[in-house]
Amino acid sequence: IAVPSTLVGVIQSRLDRLDETSRQVVQTASVIGREFSLDALAAISELTGSLEGPLADLQRRELVREKSRLPQRVYIFKHVLTQEAAYASLLLSTRRVLHRRTAEYLERASPESASEIARHFLEAREEVRALPHLVQAGEHEAFTYSLKNALTSFRKAVEILESVRDVSLARRAYEGVGGALALSFDVPGAVDNFHKMIHVADTYDNLPMKVSALNKLGRVTGFMRGQFPEAFEHLGEAERL
Repeated sequence: IAVPSTLVGVIQSRLDRLDETSRQVVQTASVIGREFSLDALAAISELTGSLEGPLADLQRRELVREKSRLPQRVYIFKHVLTQEAAYASLLLSTRRVLHRRTAEYLERASPESASEIARHFLEAREEVRALPHLVQAGEHEAFTYSLKNALTSFRKAVEILESVRDVSLARRAYEGVGGALALSFDVPGAVDNFHKMIHVADTYDNLPMKVSALNKLGRVTGFMRGQFPEAFEHLGEAERL
């Protein structure tokens, strides 16, 4: 949806009227997301003083509002366009620093938030640090049958693994892609993925990964394609290895 430029201009002018401290707070909060906790804001902000005053100012101006107090103080941008305008006003280098700090805070405070941690590390251009969180996020998304999101996470992990050597994460990522494709009934895609997994396992000279790929390839080939002679061949090779 195209937003009229006049509306964007109105929001930007409201942000421009903020004092320097309030502007820094709203810009920092915009990196965290539409919702942000006081703890997260304090952890990644460069401001040394209390955030109570700036947050009260932002609430008075109806840019943000308090969403909850327990178990922690959480705020939300009153409109997503306000968050986007504040985010757009940041220098790219500053965004990356704040995304990295947000990811590091979430690693400490909410390690189960793998998808968000991965997103912030990717925005910070820290792909290697995002990698394990992408795999963890994909596994959780696949477990909850959010297959489209799982494929996105696993495929991004596979892309990063083209330049990073990590056998354990590579095996989990390729198993994840193949499993999600199979559950989505994309049988040709799953078969192609497991053939690639075999190739990667040979590159790593890792037998357990190759055995896993052959087993899964045999299952997909036999039960989903009905090609049982070929399936027995894959399973027999896995057993031999």
